[in-house]
Amino acid sequence: MCLAQRGSSSTIYAWGRASEAQLGNGTEGTHVGIGKKRRRTNVLMPCPIQSLNGLHVRAIACGDGNSACVLARGGLYTWGEATLGKCGHGFHQERQLLPNLVRGALTDERVTDVSLGFEHSGCITERCVCLFFFVCFPFVIVVFLILFLFSCLKISKSLSQQ
Repeated sequence: MCLAQRGSSSTIYAWGRASEAQLGNGTEGTHVGIGKKRRRTNVLMPCPIQSLNGLHVRAIACGDGNSACVLARGGLYTWGEATLGKCGHGFHQERQLLPNLVRGALTDERVTDVSLGFEHSGCITERCVCLFFFVCFPFVIVVFLILFLFSCLKISKSLSQQ
């Protein structure tokens, strides 16, 4: 992906493998299955993600099968592979074909940065200097919550000492 900015508006260009809808152009590629050969959709040249045109994008990130962008006003959009909550939109979807604003715990937060991994996504917010994680495996949520609470307590303690 590539981010091009003109003044306060931005255009995100995406290209490459589209098997998990990670390009955000509304199409979903197909996999090559065992014993069955199916067509794979690839985008060979940079194409703009139309649904994000004109928005002031601050940062972009690419994961294994998903993508994200952070707006200057703090909104977080994610798309692509969304199994088990990886995009932060809930556990009911397999793929998010178009960029979609993440709500829920982030509704009243201003996101400043985002990072996408193989089986998780995370972001940092401006107001509480805390991390929000969206993970693929439910048992990992407990581990992340413990680490999250511990890191927030450490941050709060160090801020109060300054």
